[in-house]
Amino acid sequence: MAGSGSIGFWTLANVLTLSRVPFGIAFWFVIHRPIWALAVMIVGGATDLVDGAVARRSGQAGRNGLGAWLDPVCDKFFVLSMVAALLPVWRPEPWIVVAIVAREIVVVPLALAYRLLPGVRQRISYDFRAGRPGKLATVAQFAALTAILFGSGVLPWLAALAGIVGLAAAGDYIRRALRAAASRNPGPRPSDVRSYHQR
Repeated sequence: MAGSGSIGFWTLANVLTLSRVPFGIAFWFVIHRPIWALAVMIVGGATDLVDGAVARRSGQAGRNGLGAWLDPVCDKFFVLSMVAALLPVWRPEPWIVVAIVAREIVVVPLALAYRLLPGVRQRISYDFRAGRPGKLATVAQFAALTAILFGSGVLPWLAALAGIVGLAAAGDYIRRALRAAASRNPGPRPSDVRSYHQR
């Protein structure tokens, strides 16, 4: 989780966040060595925990700061890169792939719309960093990816779990977005309504 843009880009929290990009690329080079691939997954995933702690301790965490978009972008790149690397080698069933990336299927288009459509940003000031459901979804994704790496028979169950938790996390994103929109546009106060009818 990166800090506020006014603090500077190359903070420790931002470097930890950005490290998930090279870890996602490195995964492609160790895909035929499950132990090494698992190590890359664990270390890359650990940076998602450490960067948030560093940002909070150094006072760099902010709703509208750099981390509000840098952290989720690096998260999605890391997960999708690993999934893409696994596809041609281990060839999981299509429904398993869809279940594992169910959260990304919902959230990525919403995030792109938020970034690319100025009208949306004017209506909603939103933080795309993962909440608790999002963190649980990431753990479930990593568990399913590990099952693919080692050919575990529990893969269908873990993929289904990742899909369920992922959709719950996507629902949490949408719920927070609607709440942010409502707080940005609270509507008329009761006193305003009474004043209008008294005219």
